[in-house]
Amino acid sequence: ADLQCPIWVAGAEAAPEHADGLVHLGRLNDDELRRRLDEALIFALPARYEPFGLTALEAAQAQCALVLGDIGTQRELWDDAALFVPPNDSGALARQLRRLLEEPPLAESLGALAYHRARRFTAERMARMSADETTLARQGIAGDLKRHPAVQFARKVIETRGKVDDADLQAIRDA
Repeated sequence: ADLQCPIWVAGAEAAPEHADGLVHLGRLNDDELRRRLDEALIFALPARYEPFGLTALEAAQAQCALVLGDIGTQRELWDDAALFVPPNDSGALARQLRRLLEEPPLAESLGALAYHRARRFTAERMARMSADETTLARQGIAGDLKRHPAVQFARKVIETRGKVDDADLQAIRDA
């Protein structure tokens, strides 16, 4: 699918030969990964299996809109703050990427929501969760976040005005 934008692919595996428009970056060190994420509007990880998804967390910390594989762990962590695609459906992935490119307010809102969600995953909290998986439910991270004020605010703004401005994004970040 021709998305009319640069598509960077990072990691040890090479991009498919038939995939026009993909730029294979290879394995990135931490500083280069952060720099690339800071430059990106959208981060896609259509994984079939991902126990946590540290790269998705790093992308959320950089306020990228997330497009993730629709698997239990990703939905549990990022529901209401990301778009999801079936892991093996390149057409669905292309449609969601195109949607975000064509609807910048949606991409910006999802980036702000992902950033807000990522703030929940501090090193201290992650250490506690590693020690006791039931902490997820007790802390409300795995629960239904549709009632979260930032999620409600972003949805209301999009429903009423159809777009989100810088002041709205700041309000979401501060929620």
